[in-house]
Amino acid sequence: VIMSSSFNNPGLESEEIAQGKVVAILPEGHRLADREVISVHDLAQEPLIGVDPSDPYGAAMARPFRNAGIEANHTMRGRFAQTVVSLVRHGLGVALIDEFSVAEIYMPGVVRRRLAESVPVSISVVTKKGRVLSNFAEFAIRQFRKELSEAHTYVQTDVKK
Repeated sequence: VIMSSSFNNPGLESEEIAQGKVVAILPEGHRLADREVISVHDLAQEPLIGVDPSDPYGAAMARPFRNAGIEANHTMRGRFAQTVVSLVRHGLGVALIDEFSVAEIYMPGVVRRRLAESVPVSISVVTKKGRVLSNFAEFAIRQFRKELSEAHTYVQTDVKK
C-alpha cells in the first residue's frame, strides 16, 4: 500500500520512498496567482477547500494554518486530493495540497505556488511485517519511487515561476 500519512501498527512495516512539500493551489486569474510564494496568512480570508481535518491527510494539510494560529475554515471539503484540485480549478476557492497530487505537467485552470511555511510530506510503502514481496511488487515500488522523484523535481521547478 502507498500512504501519505503515518501509522502505528506492529504488524506492518513502512518504508519512505519520497519526500515532498505542501504547496498552495489557486484558480488561474486569482488575485494571489502572480506571487511566487504564498503564506497561510494570505489564504486565511480566502474560500478554503480541503479534506476534513479529522482525516490524517486533511490534518496534515491543515497543520500550517494551526501552527500559524489560524483556524482552517473550509467553505468546501472533498474526500480526495483530486476532488480538491477540481474544485479549485472551477474557481470555488484555494487549497493546500501535497505536491505529488498536482504534479501533472498540464493543469489548466490551476496555479501552483510555493508555500512560505515549510510543510514536509512523505510517501511510504506499507507492507505486512516479514512478508517477502513479489518481483512485480518490487518493480512497482521502484516505479513509484521514480515517478514521485520526477514529480517532486518538476513541481519544485514549476512553482518557482
